[in-house]
Amino acid sequence: MAKLRPLIEKVNELFVRYTPVSEDMSIDESMIPYFGRNGCKQFIRGKPIRFGYKAWVLAQPSGYCVNFDIYQGRTANRDNSIGLGESVVMKFADLLKSRFPNINFSLFFDNFFTSANLITKLEKINFSGTGTVRDNRVDKCPIEDSAIMKKKPRGTFDSFVDRENNIVCVKWRDNSVVTVLSNKYEIASVRKAARYYVKEKSKIEIPQPNVVSCYNQSMGGVDLMDNNISNYRIGIWYIPILFWTFDVCMNNAWILSRHLEKQMDNLEFRRVAAISVLQKYGIPPLATGSRTNFVSPASRRQGQHLIITDQPRLRCVVCKNKTTKSCNKCKVSLPDKCFLQYHI
Repeated sequence: MAKLRPLIEKVNELFVRYTPVSEDMSIDESMIPYFGRNGCKQFIRGKPIRFGYKAWVLAQPSGYCVNFDIYQGRTANRDNSIGLGESVVMKFADLLKSRFPNINFSLFFDNFFTSANLITKLEKINFSGTGTVRDNRVDKCPIEDSAIMKKKPRGTFDSFVDRENNIVCVKWRDNSVVTVLSNKYEIASVRKAARYYVKEKSKIEIPQPNVVSCYNQSMGGVDLMDNNISNYRIGIWYIPILFWTFDVCMNNAWILSRHLEKQMDNLEFRRVAAISVLQKYGIPPLATGSRTNFVSPASRRQGQHLIITDQPRLRCVVCKNKTTKSCNKCKVSLPDKCFLQYHI
């Protein structure tokens, strides 16, 4: 991991330099598939990629990766006085504040990161924070209990506003109960969300708080990046972090090309990029076709041909099976059963 650190820092610097202008950013974890043995390998149940390295990713809603950091353990490169999720968000927030001091960003994250303390810290640096939250992290907020909310019809919601810390807490009954904290969105406006009802066999519109709707629109940047990468992932698994970095670079380059109105899909863009690199740096092969030595039929019948053993294990020119025997004169791989057939 230490050998890759200079490369990761350089790549992150390029990502930030060419970041398209957007105030909304999402923070989530991304899994790099790996099935070998390593102390940093993680297992996360329920993820599409369950085994591999975990990376913290800061991305835009378009899927553009602004910054990432490989998780190396709970005590590596973080402030142990606060929680892991909170330290990841504050690290990315400090990066954005130092690189873009005149922009007040709006960060979105899931319940692994969110807490009332985190929203308060973001408020102090003039950043907005919105995220789903676990019930044990709302600091005894006077809001309806989730067990009671589950018995109510879909679309029911309850809310509380902390005027002192400027935090809105909303609990909404959907398929399950969702709790959201935010210091940006109000609860006054209520939107409509289409949900399918099995009994009526049709979609019905239910009330949806504005904060939940805005969260759903801006949170999926990291998932979109993962989807773009998984469609055409580099299939070399034994140095996964390096090639995952290449995949992220290709994803970002493709998104930048879309901003420049280049109408190429992901696959076509990768093909054009690969062809350009090969044309500039590629070395053509010295010869094309089979590497097997060609021997004319007339030469096969002339002279004395003998079987020699203990040769490199290569494929037979007749049956294509691998063998360690060859002809001393023709210099081709031939087992006993094919020797006569080849020389007739």
